[in-house]
Amino acid sequence: MKQGTRQYLREAYTYILIPDAMGGYSAEILEFPGCFTEGETANKAIKALEDAACEWVCAALAQGQEIPRPFNNQGYGGKVALRLPKSMHRQAMRFAERDGVSLNQFLVATIAARVGAEEYYNRLPLHLLQNSKEHLSAATTRIMMDLTVQGLSWKT
Repeated sequence: MKQGTRQYLREAYTYILIPDAMGGYSAEILEFPGCFTEGETANKAIKALEDAACEWVCAALAQGQEIPRPFNNQGYGGKVALRLPKSMHRQAMRFAERDGVSLNQFLVATIAARVGAEEYYNRLPLHLLQNSKEHLSAATTRIMMDLTVQGLSWKT
């Protein structure tokens, strides 16, 4: 491993290890586009990925490219590694197929619905309070006008 790459590969990059249904594993580093390997075992896939990452960093540096920071050091990158129980994965795929979308689109929509519901739930009491104040104010104005029309006065 070249000296310049060691400092980068000590960082906490996002390694993804995915078992293949036909056997073997694939692995990638999310922050390094195209840095992807396969192996017969999880250990072989990770070892191959470490070698590929070294080559990836060397090539990027040789081309004068900036090496991406690990996602956990740069904020939110929009990528999430998600492990699901097989039964939940199967059910999510069924829902996605039923809706005619990819699994990724289905999960994004599902998360967006929950986040939106949570935001709505958090804003609802304030909205109700403001709305009831407006209705109370309008009702008070109508009562005062009715009393005035009838020649009565409003005392507070």
